[in-house]
Amino acid sequence: YYKDLTGFVYGFVNDLEVARDLVHDIFLNLWKNRSVLNPDRSVKSYLFTIARNSALNYLKHQRVIAINEWQVAVEYENTDGDEEELEERLKRVRKRLEELPEKQRAVVLRCCVEGKMYKEVAAEFNISENTVKTHLMRGMKFLREGLREDFVLLFLWSTTKKPDFCC
Repeated sequence: YYKDLTGFVYGFVNDLEVARDLVHDIFLNLWKNRSVLNPDRSVKSYLFTIARNSALNYLKHQRVIAINEWQVAVEYENTDGDEEELEERLKRVRKRLEELPEKQRAVVLRCCVEGKMYKEVAAEFNISENTVKTHLMRGMKFLREGLREDFVLLFLWSTTKKPDFCC
């Protein structure tokens, strides 16, 4: 089913390498979860359902990245080239990040600054994707509450330099 699934996913994402990666991940997940699969159900329909969901999740993630990049660009434009003001605001972001618990900070940096997907971060820390989501949700809430207008600058690091304490 590899060729058919790759073509199917490509129809959503319009990128052959991404389609191949997603299909590869689908087969890995199928293999990992083989013990809980119902043998009476069609593997083909299961694979295509998972492929569609994976493609849609990928597109959703790309949309979030695009929105964040746009917000960062707008925020950067609003500083009007005032490097001193920008550096002061980035210091506030760094300080607030340092207040996060170590694991939450690492997850926030991986997902928001480095642009990694939940699956990649989960594998890196040997935790579940749901744990990654929980760390990210709690970390972002904490940052949003303390930073307000400076919050979007967290994403600026993905286009400039990594913070000193970035793991």
